[in-house]
Amino acid sequence: MAPLQALLEAAEGRGVELEACRVQQKGQLDDLEAEIAAKRSEKSIAAQNAVRELLKKREGLEKDSGNLKRACEVLTRAVEKLHRASRLGLSDPAALHEEKITLSGFAKSRLCDGDGATEAVEQLRRASGGAELEVKSGMLHYAGSKESLARLKAALSALESNFETAVACDDPTTLRLMDSRGEFTRISTKHGVEISKGDAGVRVTGPPAAAEKVASLLKFIFEGREDLDCPKSLVGSAKAKAKDVEAETASLVEVLRTGGCGGGGVICIRGDEECVDQAAELLRGWLDEKEGAASQFVDVSPPIASWSPQLIAQFRGDLRILVQNKRVAVKDGALEPAGRLELRGPSGPVGDAAKELQMILDFYKGECSKEASAAKAKTKPKAKPQPAEEDDWGAAPMAEPPPCSW
Repeated sequence: MAPLQALLEAAEGRGVELEACRVQQKGQLDDLEAEIAAKRSEKSIAAQNAVRELLKKREGLEKDSGNLKRACEVLTRAVEKLHRASRLGLSDPAALHEEKITLSGFAKSRLCDGDGATEAVEQLRRASGGAELEVKSGMLHYAGSKESLARLKAALSALESNFETAVACDDPTTLRLMDSRGEFTRISTKHGVEISKGDAGVRVTGPPAAAEKVASLLKFIFEGREDLDCPKSLVGSAKAKAKDVEAETASLVEVLRTGGCGGGGVICIRGDEECVDQAAELLRGWLDEKEGAASQFVDVSPPIASWSPQLIAQFRGDLRILVQNKRVAVKDGALEPAGRLELRGPSGPVGDAAKELQMILDFYKGECSKEASAAKAKTKPKAKPQPAEEDDWGAAPMAEPPPCSW
């Protein structure tokens, strides 16, 4: 017979003996109580002396009964532990290990919520080799051997590695640059996650803490973006300059031969906002030097955000006239609600154009206020017409009161 089984049988046998003793003691106490009650009813001095002796005897029996009760309780817990060890396939009850495991938010959602929670717990139980598992108050209660505990924790890690979160990015250039330069691979290897690129962003899969950290990092990187127009004649030298700027600012820079203003190229700068700002400043200075030109930026978002489509169309026409008269260039697509307008050309004409543009913006700001006032007047509720005063001309005359009636 296996040692555990022999120990279990011996403990159960001892439990039966102790329970029989408890029953016997209870019978003795009951008989003693009856004898005490009978003696008290005799109302004699001898009976009173007998009662005192019987009470002392009862006190001893009650003390023995309490000790026996505690012994039974200890033995009951021991038998339960032996049965538990037997169910778990342990040969030694001392090998039984219990532990409360703190679960991550993702693991809690998989093991506590939804229709698949019971099956997820069962999968962990099978992976641990049949250990006892119970999820209570957001924690996983474990009972089994330490070897099974190691297998359980490995299964939990595998479960949590399926955590997935999405990071949106609406700029295909950013996604392409990050992918082609191996940035996604570098980040995923460093943090132990998987990054898969899609059309509208990326998905990060892995342990919850690592995946969330990488998601925050990618959101930060995706925020910075700047595109600079580059003349065709400077595309080749811009590529060489881009390498130096990348090394200096830790940004990603790509030079495209097409897509820029006037059929030229585009310098695409990507990364976190601070790095992108530094790289854009360096490359814009380099372009200014090579082209003999300058750029001046005018923020058009505060006034233009509240303009009507008719005012915006009229403003575009005035802007074209300004560009022709001052012989400067305007970056196409700058009239976005949250954007800015870039004037580029020789420094003198650009400065003059910026001053005139500001006057034009002030004019349209006034026009916008007029539109708003007119719209408000239209929506103002009309006053209700007042009823006309009564005119008693033509009405029947009132009868005069009889004399002396007042």
